[in-house]
Formats: sequence, C-alpha cells, structure tokens
Amino acid sequence: MYERGDVIMRSKPFAFIIITKYREEVCEACWEKIGDGKEKCQGCGYVYFCSKKCQESVIEKHNPECKVLQNCDEKKLRKVPEQLRLVLRIWLIKQNSDENELSESYNGYTRTYEEMMDHAEDLKGNSLKYVDSHYSLFKDVFTGVDLPDIEEFISIYGKIITNSFSLRTDRLINPEAFGTGVYLMPSIIDHSCTPNCTVVFRGTELLIVATQTVPDGKIQEVAKISYVNIMEDTAWRQLQQRAIWYFECDCDLCKNKSLDEEKHSLACEHCSKPVPVNIQALQKPGNCRACKKPVTSQHFIKYKNLHESVLKLNSRVENLIKKHGENGVTGEVCAEESISYNETAEWCVGEMEDVFSLRDITYIQLLHYVFTVCCTNERWSAGVVYGERALSSLEFYYGEKAGLLASLNMRLGICHGELGNTEMSSLYLDKADDIYRLVPGEKHPFYSQDFQTIYNAYEKCDQDSN
Repeated sequence: MYERGDVIMRSKPFAFIIITKYREEVCEACWEKIGDGKEKCQGCGYVYFCSKKCQESVIEKHNPECKVLQNCDEKKLRKVPEQLRLVLRIWLIKQNSDENELSESYNGYTRTYEEMMDHAEDLKGNSLKYVDSHYSLFKDVFTGVDLPDIEEFISIYGKIITNSFSLRTDRLINPEAFGTGVYLMPSIIDHSCTPNCTVVFRGTELLIVATQTVPDGKIQEVAKISYVNIMEDTAWRQLQQRAIWYFECDCDLCKNKSLDEEKHSLACEHCSKPVPVNIQALQKPGNCRACKKPVTSQHFIKYKNLHESVLKLNSRVENLIKKHGENGVTGEVCAEESISYNETAEWCVGEMEDVFSLRDITYIQLLHYVFTVCCTNERWSAGVVYGERALSSLEFYYGEKAGLLASLNMRLGICHGELGNTEMSSLYLDKADDIYRLVPGEKHPFYSQDFQTIYNAYEKCDQDSN
C-alpha cells in the first residue's frame, strides 16, 4: 500500500526531444536552463548543452544522430515536425542498443520497448494517409542512413503517440513544457478520470507519485494517472481518449450524468444554484432543479451571448496563433484587431459573474486564466478577487489536495502578502505547503528551493507585522 506522497515508480527517459523553441535554452543532457556556459555540438550544430561536462556525458548517445543531422538540408530540418525527430531517435536507439538497453525495471517490474502499445492497426485504418505523408517527409529529410520501413515507422510513431509525456522541469524558473519523452516503465500505468497518482519530474527522471492511498496489488492494476484534464466534460474527455489512445473510459466520473450536466450551466436568478444548459442546442432550459422557478429568457440570452463570445474569442486567438505563431499566454495575441485577449477575457469574466454558475467549466477556466494574468502583471487586488472566486470551483473538480490547488493557494498567498494582508497570506501559503510537502515532496528542488523561498519571505513579513 502507498500513501499520499509516496513514490511508486522512478524512470529514466528511453528517448526524448527538446522542441525547437527551447533547443538553445534547455540542456540536452540535464534539462537545466542554459546560462552563460552554452555549448553547441560542433558536429551537427543542432543540439545545445549547459556545459562541456554535460556535452561529454552524452556524446556517445548523440553520435549516431549527429551523423544523420550533418547530412540533412538545414531548411528542411528546421521545418520537420518534432515527432519525426523523435521517431529518428528511437530508430537509432534500437539500431545501436543491445537487448538490455531496450528495457527498464523497477521494484520487480520490467517493461520492454516492444511491450509498449503502438496501435499500429488503428493508425493504418484511421490515419494511413496522414502517416504516409509523414513517412515521405521523414525519408526526404533524413538521408544517408538506413531508415525503417513503413511498418516499423508506423510502430515507432504509434508508440510515441500512445506512450509519450510532455517534459517539464516542475520548477518556477521554466514552468512550460519544453519537449516530448518516452519512458518505458510508466507506460504500464493506465488512465482514470479519478486518478490516485500524478506525474512529477525531477531532472530527467519521471516519478509516479501517489496523491491518495493506493491499495495493495499489481502496480498496473491499482495505480492510475489521468491522461486528460479531468475537469472537462465526459464527451470531450472520451473524444480525446478515442482519438489518441483508442479507448473510452467508463469510470464513475464518466457515468455521473448529473455532475456532467452542471459543467455547462447558468446560475439561477433566484437561488444561484446551477441550471444545466445543453450547449450543443443552446436552448433555454426549464425550471431550476433546486428552487423550481423558471429561467427567464433575458437571463438565458445573456448566458448564450457570453458563451458564444468566449468561443469566438478563443477561436480567433487559435487562428492567429496558427497564422503567426505563439506570442505567449500573457501577450496581446489579438493585436491585429486592436483587441487584447487578456483585457477581453477579463471583461468576459466580469460579465459572466451572476450569469454563469460556479460549476460551469468555461467560466472557471477563464476565471483561472484571468487570475494568472493578474498575478503575472502584479495586479494583486484583482488577483485576490478572481483567485478566491475560482478556488472553491477548482477544489470541487480537482480535490483540495491537487497540484493545481497548491499553485492557486501559493499565488493567493503572494497576492495577499503583497497587499500587506499577512494573516490571509499565511493561511493560503500553509495550504500550499501542505500539498507541496508531499507532492512533489520536500526533497524536490521546487519545494526546497522555489516554494520555500517564497514561503519564508512572506512568513517573515507576517512575523515582522506581529
């Protein structure tokens, strides 16, 4: 049996790539942020390291890829999809490794590369044209080396889609995902929309950590992580599951129709309880389930208009990003239309209050986004308002011990601390500490260095005020 905070599994990456955006910022060997000691591979000129020591530590592993990259057309290489670079790496690992290097063991469990699911037949049936085009591009870019045939390519491609993780540092210094990695042992852990474990990164190592009690039994049967955002409605979660992993979850959360209906709901004008809205039809609902009073047309029309406004805003932003590239979550991605996404999002959140229920996930997600922007821009008072409004809703969907709630509590502690509200600052930071101390754990650099620095700074302010 494992308790909250216990490490269930540790794993080293079998293969990974650092995405183009971060190639010169994240060390290829240790994944630390590259500083003044930047070293570039003199052979291919394509991978970067934080030091000569790191470069030398992986030179033998990098050599096969280095030779291939040296023969590539630079313009073609810059445009190749990240997944194809990872296919190449896995193919080269297979070609240059013995059988022992193609497996990983932990606590009596062993997972081999060949045992990982690839859903090759599903890919051939559903995405063959797409995969064929990628294979043609793969052969066009990577020349001068024996490459896998189409069957092997599909198998590697499928294993990446089915088993890969987005790479993170789990540090404040670089919170964004910077790459994609395939880990052998964690591929035995199945999905649940009500998981009892989570993924934590510590350097290049991936840890499966219990977020609640995990009963005795085979790890692959009792330990569960979520592959998707559990707050999304069941239809969306199952759509992702079918599209990527070729299964459909039927856990208790997926069967909870009453809860699912409230994920798109307006707030009753009379009692503020959630009134479900069918967002596919967007038709006025009947009476409130709680107080039995009818929803007025005026109230519903306001919900409908705001819901459509948020969808249009998000769609416009997605189109601009596709056209011009990402400008960052805090940038004015709607600049071409003289509209700041952040300002418009905050306006929408203000209009949605008292119209959308605190169970409506569109409202909650936008509320949390606006809170994050306020913190980034040091708008502490506004941050307190939006963060505290989102808190109970996020606790309801994720549980009060979730990592997302730790981050929210930490930021609320900072907001209150900056405003001189030392008592409230301590309250929220203590809540964050209760979560972070166990997950990711006291020995994790995030807890010992990042969070403790923040915690101690504001706790000192509290002591000074007393």
